[in-house]
Amino acid sequence: MRQGTTTKIGRILHWFIPNDLFAQKELFRKARILIYVHFFIIFIAIILIAVSACISDGNSGPCIIVFFGIFGALLVFKKWGNFSISGNILALLPALGLIPEAMVTGGIYSDNMMWLYICPMLAFLFADKKWGVIWSVLIVTYHTYLLKLELSPLPSFQLQLVDDPYYFYASYLCLFLTVLGLIYIFKSGQDAYIRDLSKQRNLLMQQKEEIQQQADELRRQEQKLKKMNADLEQFAFVVSHDLREPLRTIGTYTNLIGQELKQSGNQKTDEYIYFVKDGAERLKKMISNVLDDIRNEEKDKKLINLNDIMPVVINNLSSTIREKSASINYMDLPQVMGYSTAYIQLFQNLISNSIKFQKEGELPKIQITASRVNGSHYIKVADNGIGIPQEHLSRIFTLGERAGIETAYRGHGIGLSTCKKIVDRFDGDILVDSEINRGTIFTIKLPRVAS
Repeated sequence: MRQGTTTKIGRILHWFIPNDLFAQKELFRKARILIYVHFFIIFIAIILIAVSACISDGNSGPCIIVFFGIFGALLVFKKWGNFSISGNILALLPALGLIPEAMVTGGIYSDNMMWLYICPMLAFLFADKKWGVIWSVLIVTYHTYLLKLELSPLPSFQLQLVDDPYYFYASYLCLFLTVLGLIYIFKSGQDAYIRDLSKQRNLLMQQKEEIQQQADELRRQEQKLKKMNADLEQFAFVVSHDLREPLRTIGTYTNLIGQELKQSGNQKTDEYIYFVKDGAERLKKMISNVLDDIRNEEKDKKLINLNDIMPVVINNLSSTIREKSASINYMDLPQVMGYSTAYIQLFQNLISNSIKFQKEGELPKIQITASRVNGSHYIKVADNGIGIPQEHLSRIFTLGERAGIETAYRGHGIGLSTCKKIVDRFDGDILVDSEINRGTIFTIKLPRVAS
């Protein structure tokens, strides 16, 4: 978008700025000052032409050269947009008219010499330091040459001086206006630059305040989260303690019942009592492990071999597996980072779901396989169950969702939500693919352990 083109004069002046400079703020500002200087010099040239026409000894030739040359310089800048070329043209045009004019209007005493010293200033402002130095050396050299001529036996340059006071009045006044105008143009550009810097500073300060507010809010949320975690840990401790007590009671009275029935010699009764005691003991251990996991959330993860935890999972589900005559096969599972209790819970939930949601009259078959792709392990848990409708797959891991499963199947839709949280906790992902009456495949993606 073009900047600062709201007025008609602004649009005319900005026409001479190359299009590619409008998007570059700093270069655009410099180009605008350059164009303003061009038109200001044209304005001064017109005044000097008018003054020369009113004075009998006036010579408007140099001013006419500058007048038409400046228009050419504007077109050159419009075409190439080169500040160095334009700065040198601005210095060259006055020099072409003033150097020969100084020789016939008083030499070293000529007022044109003061006009000549504006040339290096223009080169310094718009070309670069190197060209500014070159122009300064050229003008000083020419001035020195005029001094040498004045000191030679040749007639003095004083004989060429005009005695018209109006000439010197107009010349020095225009020189003053020229220097004043150049200073004003650059002062205006500097003020605009300072205003931009002030706006940017205010914007940065505002952004800093917003960031500080966000940081304060994050700190408050962090403190709140720490308190919630502490409360959760306390709650888990209380719950685990309260759950352990009835388990102790179950274990104690199971032992007493076993002792009372020991003399009966009924092996089935002994077996049932063993299952009760074993189940209570495993539940007690699971509660302790869950509590340890909550307490050690920030602790370093361990290297877990999934082949080692599968027997634990199968043992925990042994009653269900026997009841449903389920078949569970696994082999060559990888080693991953995490906690054994979390992975036991993960696979226990998935396998129990596969057994639970089984077609009537067909035995559950669960196959667990693993593959490695690039930097990840992919573990698939496939079953031959009733499947999940496609329209419910997107919310299968949402807490409380049962994904269109008939109410005849027990459950609260919590297990898969827990699986998702466990996998997320270990920087992984879990996906599901299913077909009605063909079964379901859960794919667990976990990071590969670096060797």
